[in-house]
Amino acid sequence: MEIHRDDLVGDVRRAAAAEWRRLVERRGGPVDWSEWIDPPPNDSSYHYLNDVVFMAADLEPPMFDPAADDAVNYGSAGWLNGH
Repeated sequence: MEIHRDDLVGDVRRAAAAEWRRLVERRGGPVDWSEWIDPPPNDSSYHYLNDVVFMAADLEPPMFDPAADDAVNYGSAGWLNGH
């Protein structure tokens, strides 16, 4: 990939195209467990990709009960994440 000091838009496009090629070339190959988008969360949190991350343990009893009403489970998850 070629980087040009005076072509920001072109640099971004070339970088995106190179990343796309890299992803397509590794498709179907072994999983690279050392490559992550972000580190695993250490607590329930809002995520930079604009989604909410819950730890698996947060969705198990006593915080989550499959037999409970949905409102109870949603309230528990909301309380835990919003604390």
